[in-house]
Parts: sequence; structure tokens; C-alpha cells
Amino acid sequence: MSNRYYIEKYKDMAEIEKFYFQLRDKNNRLINIDGITNPIKVDNRQEFAVIDNQGQKPHCAGYSICSIIEANIYKRTGRLINLNADQVYAKAKMMDGDPDGEGTYLETAIKAAIDLGGLGKYVKNIKVGYLYNGRDDKTVEQLKYLIHKYEWIHAGFNITSAWYNCNASDYRVHLGGQMLGGHAVVIVGYDREGCYIANSWGQSFGHKGFCILPWNVFREQFIYACFLQNSFDGLSEA
Repeated sequence: MSNRYYIEKYKDMAEIEKFYFQLRDKNNRLINIDGITNPIKVDNRQEFAVIDNQGQKPHCAGYSICSIIEANIYKRTGRLINLNADQVYAKAKMMDGDPDGEGTYLETAIKAAIDLGGLGKYVKNIKVGYLYNGRDDKTVEQLKYLIHKYEWIHAGFNITSAWYNCNASDYRVHLGGQMLGGHAVVIVGYDREGCYIANSWGQSFGHKGFCILPWNVFREQFIYACFLQNSFDGLSEA
């Protein structure tokens, strides 16, 4: 179905005050986090609510940000909710000014989720940070820091056909394969080997919807990421 079909079905929420900041300085240089000691392993997979399946729709950015919101609500309240990721994606396409095209920006999906995803019921402001790929160990350490601090990271990758080979017996993404283009997922943890990815391709992908992206693959395919800073403080009292 077209994006216009979904866009007709949403209702705008009350406007939420939004603040934005970047993990780069005014000269576009990455902020130095030297001196930060990251844990060897962080694993938030067990707290990540439910794995969705976007099917054949190119709505991955909507699905990934909705799953982050759902996970935050589940962790802090024990309530399982199901946001309409298709509507969030459609709203993002309206914001892009390209309602009939495919794909959207991570930050646009976040703004759409703020408008449509019911965040006004839970938070009074959203802070969004960014991390870009420096293709080096510093980027890896910064990502670890963000996962440790913010739990779930909304991330975009240039993926290859090797992603489709992930299954229960080998749920690692390997180098190689045909380039497929951009794809939005959620990074939910990491260890010495790589980062843990929650995908929106259903339970049959990888291990119950999760895969491991080794650090060498991460450095090559990572584009950029957004993270929600302190946006769910006080949610348990909502």
C-alpha cells in the first residue's frame, strides 16, 4: 500500500518540545570520550520487547524507532504496546516531502514518532544525539559508550545480501555479498566480537530476530546512528 494510505489513518499528537544536539563539535569533529572505560559486554536483548516484521515494505526506519519506544515503555512499566510503524514511516515521508518514494532519515522517523507514536503520554521533551562513522576504533568505543548509557541505538547501515544468510545456526553477518543499500535497525548490545542487532525481519531472521555484527563488518557498513537521551525519565510514574 502507498504511504498516502497510512498517512490518512494517523492523528497528530500534541506537539512536544524537542532539543537536538550532536556528538560532534562545531567543526564537525567527533567529541573526545577518551578516559571512558566501557564495560566488556552489554546485552539488552532480553529487555527488547517484541521483534516485528516489516515484510516487503521499505518501512525499516519506522519499525526500528517504534521498537525502541515500545522497549522503553515495556522496561519501565511492564506494559506491552504496539505502535503503528507504518503510520510513523508514512508521516516521515510527508516530512521528507517525498511521500511516494522509498526510505527516510533516522531523525525524520524520530520526529514522526514524536508526532504520532503517543510519546506525549510519557515524556515532555526529546533529546536526539548523532554518531557518524569514522571507520576507526574510536567510533566503536563511542558506540559502546552510547549503548551502555542509552540502551538502544537507532542505526542505519549499508547492508549486503550476506545479511540474508543469518540463521539460528550462524547468526553473524559476514563480509561480502551484493550491496543492497540502506537499512535501519536497532543496536541493543555488544561484546568483544561485535554489536547485537535487532532487525525488523521477523523471528526467522538470525537468532529469534537478532544477529551479531562483527566489528570489522560494522566499520565497513555503518553509516550513522541516532539515540534518545533521557527521553523516558519518569516514565514509570506516567
